[in-house]
Amino acid sequence: IYDSDGYLFIVEGRLHNIFGKQPPDTLRELVDNLLPAEPGACPQVRRWLLEHDGEFNLLISDKSLGRWAFINDMLGRLPVYFYQHSRGSCLSRELRFITRLFGLTEFDRRATAEYLLFGYPLGGRTLLENIRRLPGGTLLQWRDNDPVAARHTYGPFDFSRKRSVAGVTEAAGELADLFVQASGSQANQKQAAIISLSGGLDSRAVAAGLVRAGRTFKALTFENAGGTFGADSIRAREVAERLNLDWDLFRLPPVTGNDLRRIIRMKGGMNYAASAFALPFMDQIEKRHGRNLVYFSGDGGDKLLPDLRPGRRPKSIRHLTEYIIDRHAHLPLQFVARLTGVPEEEILAGIVARLHAYPEDTTEQKYVHFMIYERAMKWLFEGEDCNRCHFWTATPFYSLPFFMAAMSLPDELKTRHLLYREFLVALSREAAAIPDASCGLPVTSRAYRERLRLIGWLSRYPGLLKSVKRVATPPLSYSYESATIRAIVALTELPGVGDRIDSAWLRWLTGNSNEFGRDLYDNLLTLLLLSEELSPTASRVGSIDDLIFS
Repeated sequence: IYDSDGYLFIVEGRLHNIFGKQPPDTLRELVDNLLPAEPGACPQVRRWLLEHDGEFNLLISDKSLGRWAFINDMLGRLPVYFYQHSRGSCLSRELRFITRLFGLTEFDRRATAEYLLFGYPLGGRTLLENIRRLPGGTLLQWRDNDPVAARHTYGPFDFSRKRSVAGVTEAAGELADLFVQASGSQANQKQAAIISLSGGLDSRAVAAGLVRAGRTFKALTFENAGGTFGADSIRAREVAERLNLDWDLFRLPPVTGNDLRRIIRMKGGMNYAASAFALPFMDQIEKRHGRNLVYFSGDGGDKLLPDLRPGRRPKSIRHLTEYIIDRHAHLPLQFVARLTGVPEEEILAGIVARLHAYPEDTTEQKYVHFMIYERAMKWLFEGEDCNRCHFWTATPFYSLPFFMAAMSLPDELKTRHLLYREFLVALSREAAAIPDASCGLPVTSRAYRERLRLIGWLSRYPGLLKSVKRVATPPLSYSYESATIRAIVALTELPGVGDRIDSAWLRWLTGNSNEFGRDLYDNLLTLLLLSEELSPTASRVGSIDDLIFS
């Protein structure tokens, strides 16, 4: 908080590159262009946002004139929610605050359908009616005597705009330099640094970036109670040994019904219930190392460096919609329609309208936009933000200079992980040579490239790709006796559930749980737990408290 006679600045988050200036001076540069103007008439604001790397929400008050403004970083790294009321506006970092303040209990029907289809609602929708998540680069302005906020968004990015580069080696070297700079600036030397190190490529890249930046940090790896991440811990140990890291392995206790409820309260359903497996990990870190630390993850590496284009170019937006559903749906569209009461055509029309709104001019790049703005910024950013309930969380992949540089590179450089391979080699040859835990092959090997070539060919035919994946790695399903299905059955009896999800179809799905993947039931359980949270008159289903979820 920076308070002076003229202005009040409230900053949540961090500004990383303010060029040796004091924060109030940097913020005054913004406010000089911001408060006198109307939304949409401030090109200097977009320039300021693009020049300032960080994860932040800013609230500004011009005391003398009774004017206010809110603005967030260009990527919307710290999710913030907005509710427009007839008497004013409500802005909050917590969905639960808004629902309780205004007594909101209604689900957004279309958002619920999209959630069951993909695992996240599209665009600014949340699961709650009329509550929207603000996109990155959003400006709100209002006055003391008129609390209804005017709104403008300085985005989104257009991923069809590519730049020329000399070659993949030069591009990878440029990205590695930006990555090391970001790693160094995000690792605040006044705080301890910890990295969640898996056996994959993304977290080892962050570890190598921190080493190159000269930062001291501790690497931690976890195995859950079921031991399903055992291969990760073996490769993570190899990475730690090659990079000479201080490394520790955490074995986590099983997740209980209370853990699931806790994550629903934290994020209002924007994190699915099964992600509660991470809460014991966060609890143990906090217990051993306190809250005054920066927690690093590899989030973003799987989105910014691979080629995200679809396997074949969809001929139209309608074809792109069908391709997205084929690739990413957890449940057939007709089942989603029956569960939610939203007609299939209405669900499809909503997806088509969302894709049309993207700034890109080709279906290929609109698909890339979908993967970044929907899956990453809606689903993955919310997961990161849950960790911030414990301590500050960061990843250099979403440093703004790195993000813009990586997404402006020609997609051809990213095919079959060519760019990622050279990027890792530029950071650390030793780390690049260790096999990726997901396939047992190093990214530098020819076999790894041939594997990706096959996956790329198969991705042209989503149905065939799903069939091959089912044979190679059969999808996990829940038995009827599992804790997840038992919890869904118990919660289905809650008053009001039938108003949000068709109870008959819900019972049919629980009776046929071996026919579908676990993600579907994890999402259903999330909706039911949120329904319980939003029903103040309903008694809590105590029978799920002590269930053990594997």
